[in-house]
Amino acid sequence: MQSARPNSDPFVVLADPGGATRRPGRRRAADMPGASSKPGEQGMSAPQPEPKRGAMPGEVLDEETFRRLLALEANRATRYRDFFALCLLQPDQLGPKDQTAEMLGQRVASKIVEFVRSSDVVGRLGDGVGVLLLQTGTGDALRVTERLRSEISNVRFPGDPAGPGRAITLSVGEVSFPADGHSEISLLSRARARLQEAVRSGGNRVVQTDHG
Repeated sequence: MQSARPNSDPFVVLADPGGATRRPGRRRAADMPGASSKPGEQGMSAPQPEPKRGAMPGEVLDEETFRRLLALEANRATRYRDFFALCLLQPDQLGPKDQTAEMLGQRVASKIVEFVRSSDVVGRLGDGVGVLLLQTGTGDALRVTERLRSEISNVRFPGDPAGPGRAITLSVGEVSFPADGHSEISLLSRARARLQEAVRSGGNRVVQTDHG
């Protein structure tokens, strides 16, 4: 297993850690006309998010749009006492002096799109990627990130023109709302701390708890 140097531009994954099992294509209550986000609120509908500019299925969003959607989701979850998980994923083999980092980062992001549902949202964060995985339970959030880590490690990405395909592994920092934070900034900050713990521990792993 290769060690990695910390990177301030990680990949991001956002997931709903409710108790329900992930269901392919399932939409949030907030996205369903007239749907309630809590039992017993039959006549009350959760507010619709702002239009997702560029958030077409299979697309990778820019950083501004992804962070805006994360902030909106945190506000919605606060109002309706909902929950989700945020995961930051970082390739272990890409360093700041790697001339192929940008290209490989985009390819990894595009590959992640293939491994999530069409209802999920993927976006770039600097040299990294952000993903919103909706309607996902706490235990399922870990299974999702472990599956992404495993799937990416089995892909061979383009390397040198005359060389073999390049293997990529991921380090992951995972947090949950509201237990680990109530805002975009606090969640990202704690997730980055856990991501760096995963990197310091040798990479190619998921960290869900704080380490002193």
